[in-house]
Amino acid sequence: VFRDELGANLAYLDVADRSTFRLADWTVEAKVLPTDLESLADGQSASILRRVVQDTADSKLAANFELRVTRVGTNLVPEVRYVYVDDAGNGQTVSVRGSASQASQRLPVADDVNDPYPTKGLTHLAATCDRANSRLVLYMNGSVVTDGKFAATNRPPQSGKGARSFVRVGEGFTGFVDDVRVWSSVRSEEDIYNGMESISNTMNSTSTNEPGLLALFSLNDGGWPAFEVKGRA
Repeated sequence: VFRDELGANLAYLDVADRSTFRLADWTVEAKVLPTDLESLADGQSASILRRVVQDTADSKLAANFELRVTRVGTNLVPEVRYVYVDDAGNGQTVSVRGSASQASQRLPVADDVNDPYPTKGLTHLAATCDRANSRLVLYMNGSVVTDGKFAATNRPPQSGKGARSFVRVGEGFTGFVDDVRVWSSVRSEEDIYNGMESISNTMNSTSTNEPGLLALFSLNDGGWPAFEVKGRA
C-alpha cells in the first residue's frame, strides 16, 4: 500500500493510459517517504510511477518508464528503468540505480509508520530519458545521483502489442507519495531543482500549463501540510 496526504492506505492509484503517454523522451518526478523498510525483501522493488505497455514471452511487463525504490541490504535506494521487448519477445531491462554505500543516495524511512503527518520530510526523486543521446539520468533532491547510456536499438517502448497497458502510482510501495509529474521533455538538472518545490509551495495557484507537462497528481486535495524536501546533497 501507499498513503495519500490524508494518511489513507491505498493499494495504488490507477491512471487511465492515453496516447500522450507514449513517450520517446520523458521526465518523471515524485516526492516520497517510505514508512516500512520490512515491506520489501532484500533486492525487491516497489514502483512509484510506472507505465506498462504489454506482456512479454517470459512473463515480464514491458514498460515505457518506471521510477521506483529498491531495497539493498538495510537501505532503500532510488532507481529508474524501462523494459523493452527483444526479437524473441522477451523483456529486457535497462536501469540505473542509486548506491546504498553512499549515504546521500539512501532514502530516509519514516520513524513512525502510523504518523499521518510525518516530520521526517519528503525526498524528491526524478528521472529523465533522452532518446536522441541514449541516456538515462536519476536525480535525488535536485542533484544527479547517477546516469547511464543504453544502446540506440534498445530504446523504451512507447506502445505494445495487445491490450495490456496501464499507468500506476505507488504499486507495491508502503509510504507517502506526493506531487507526481510526467513530462514529455528531458528536463535539465536546473529545471528539476528549481521546480521541485513549486507545487507544494504554491498549492492551488500552481500552473499546469507549463510546456511539456502531461500530468500532475498533487495528491493534496485534503489539505495535507506542505513539507519541503531537503536541499541538494
